[in-house]
Order: sequence, then C-alpha cells, then structure tokens
Amino acid sequence: MTDDPLSQYRKQGTTPHRQPEDYTPENSKRYQAFAGKDNQRRNRLDIRGKDGMAHAVGYSFIIEIVYDRRTYTGILLVLTTMLVKVKGRGLRPIVDALKLGTCEFIQEFDAEEFDAPDADNGPYVESIEVISAAEQRAQGKQPTAS
Repeated sequence: MTDDPLSQYRKQGTTPHRQPEDYTPENSKRYQAFAGKDNQRRNRLDIRGKDGMAHAVGYSFIIEIVYDRRTYTGILLVLTTMLVKVKGRGLRPIVDALKLGTCEFIQEFDAEEFDAPDADNGPYVESIEVISAAEQRAQGKQPTAS
C-alpha cells in the first residue's frame, strides 16, 4: 500500500514531486545545471543566466539544437527570435533532455547563488549567452552564431 492517496489516479510511471532524499536546508544551494524527466515533455524551456535574467522559450520555437558530439562542451540553440550559446562540461545529459523535449531548465553556475559543484560530477554550465535577433537588427547587424 502506498502513502499517496492519489496514486490510483496518477499516470503509470509518474510520482508526486518530492524533495531529494538528501535535501536539507544546508544543501539547498546545491548547483543543478538542468532539470528534466524522461517521461514528462515540457512546453517551455527556462534559460537562467547568472545575472538573474531568465528566458522562458517555447519548445516549438527551437529550430535546431547544435552541439559538440565529441566533447559535449558546447550547445547552440537556434530559435526563431534568438540564439542561445551554452558552454560548459559534461553537457550530454542536457543535450539528450533537449532532444527529447523534457528539459525544464538550463542554469548557468553562479558562485554567489550556489555552492561549488563537485569536480567532474555531472553537467556544469560555465556560461550562457543569449543573442536576440531584434537586438542585432537594432545595432545594424545580422544575427550570427559566431
């Protein structure tokens, strides 16, 4: 028997949202480069920069996902209105979640907001650069991925 009174109404393979087993107020500042679940497609992707700005873009606006398939140190998202450059290490789980449409957010590391991540333990986003097409046109430039 389960402790979840709504378990009979839930889709097979889903569980209610809970804090991680090792959650404590002390480790609530633990850095997480992305979040995604294989069986839950998302409508929007939240792109979070360390400057506090976030972009919630619809998956339907992502035209192409370009990534370094050898080292997984870079991702370029081509959207209808912007380019998003993501640089870091161990980005393969993020690429996989993006390709499945299950990535909830991508988050740049901010030393003021998060504790230092464990070395070589999971994805790490060093930088996120958002290049807006409207901003480029206003400056008289063509949007490029350079």
